[in-house]
Amino acid sequence: PETPYCAAYTCMTFEQASCFCTGEAGTATPSCSSPSALAGLCVGEGSSCATKACCDGLSCIDVGSSKGCVHECTDDSECSTGCCTDRFDIGVPICSDLEDCTNPCKKRGEACTPGSSTTPNDCCRGACVESDNPDFAGCRPTCTTDEDCPETGCCVPFSNSTTGFCADALYCSCTPAAQPCGPDLPTCCEGTICAGQSADTLTCRTLCDDDSDCAPAACRPLADDSAKICDETCSALGASCGSTLPCCSGLTCAGSDPDFNCHLSCATDDDCASGYCTLFDSGAGACLDDAASP
Repeated sequence: PETPYCAAYTCMTFEQASCFCTGEAGTATPSCSSPSALAGLCVGEGSSCATKACCDGLSCIDVGSSKGCVHECTDDSECSTGCCTDRFDIGVPICSDLEDCTNPCKKRGEACTPGSSTTPNDCCRGACVESDNPDFAGCRPTCTTDEDCPETGCCVPFSNSTTGFCADALYCSCTPAAQPCGPDLPTCCEGTICAGQSADTLTCRTLCDDDSDCAPAACRPLADDSAKICDETCSALGASCGSTLPCCSGLTCAGSDPDFNCHLSCATDDDCASGYCTLFDSGAGACLDDAASP
């Protein structure tokens, strides 16, 4: 009794059978856009268009995790529900339930409320990400590969997960030397390491083996001796100084204008392999190759 109509060898309700109608009955049934829908030649509103084309008057939109047939619109008056909105936050307004206009979902980057096993989050699509990094926090489209994020081409994985969320393209590239780094930033480029005196001073520092890799800066070991990095704040032994960088600790800038270089600091001749410690009026001393004037 519930399906008294027969069409395409299938028992149907009045609404389902109306899909065959080219007149008023067919157009009054939103789920069936044309007779072709019932025949299986196209799919109606709300159906997946991953393998079949949408029927006339409908558009196939891709929201990353799925593709569906929708009725695009520009004004509420074009929709039987009276609601035309960008329901999936992809820049395409579509006819949606009235609730989607009176209580709109949150767009990308907006503050959101995480969902639970029984309650979805309030994002238009994707996940509600909780992070101290403002570029991560808020509603973000979910993804499994970079290709799932056509706007940025960057999928940042969640911790201990095979899925992630779409983020700015810079987070899928490495951080160059001298730029800030940290847990929520891209890894340092090859040949550099993230180091600093505190979490606020972390930067990508160039790895080195000796001073020649950093000239005129010095190559200095990290506190835990796990690696050596270029210290761009001071000049190494033998490097120029004065008008450029100051000499590193244990070194003194000495020479004749315009050639000033960093030499080992000293107090007496015994401190120098050359046997000559030149003392300056400032009280500092430098190991020179001979008893040259400062």
